[in-house]
Amino acid sequence: MARWAHLIVVFLALQATACCIDCPKPLAKCGVAVDTTSYATHVETERFIDDSLLSFATANCGWMGFAAISGRSQGTSCQRPALELVANEQENPNSSPRRADQVRRFKLGNVNPSAQWLRTCHDGSPGSDILGSLRALADTMQAGPKGLAGSQIVIYSDLMNNVEPLRLDQGDYSQAGARAAKVRDLRAANQLPVFRDKPTITVRGFNLLVGRDPSRAPQVKLMWLDIFAASGAGEVTFP
Repeated sequence: MARWAHLIVVFLALQATACCIDCPKPLAKCGVAVDTTSYATHVETERFIDDSLLSFATANCGWMGFAAISGRSQGTSCQRPALELVANEQENPNSSPRRADQVRRFKLGNVNPSAQWLRTCHDGSPGSDILGSLRALADTMQAGPKGLAGSQIVIYSDLMNNVEPLRLDQGDYSQAGARAAKVRDLRAANQLPVFRDKPTITVRGFNLLVGRDPSRAPQVKLMWLDIFAASGAGEVTFP
């Protein structure tokens, strides 16, 4: 009797596992920051987007917000609307999986063009205000839909913020104490982005700074890692 009971438990467990094989992956709220400054003049930056963004959105995102990086990122004229990447009730009233897939594929087709449009947009402001772009992106994502499976962010930039209050083109941030002091100053001035849901962050394009200024790149990376942590981010990668 005990043997049969054990077999029934195993059968039910396998059946439950099998049911989840076809379960759709929960989709996240996603954000994309695109550098429009001199970074965008490098020919590789177009490829960075084309090679990675659509696959990232397809695998992870149910909604996507955008922010441009310019010399005055908050309030820049370089704007793209957020994209809903799944079919809504009006678009798929009968909850058809086939229709849902058709609508999603169509909507995903707008992801790369939106990011490339931002990359080639120029508002005429000097410098690179990445920090301001991330504040704007955090606000956009906070205003986005609820109920998605966490948050993910991709930043297309070399991360060389060179406008106040974060001049990474000057000063020494190689020591932890200097970085901690800068984070305190940014927090006191309400300059840190406020990330919800501990978003994962992927930075694409940092290698351009490494190639251009290899001696400065390590401390710039460390400074950003401290800023991301203080802003509520989760795992940060630089593929």
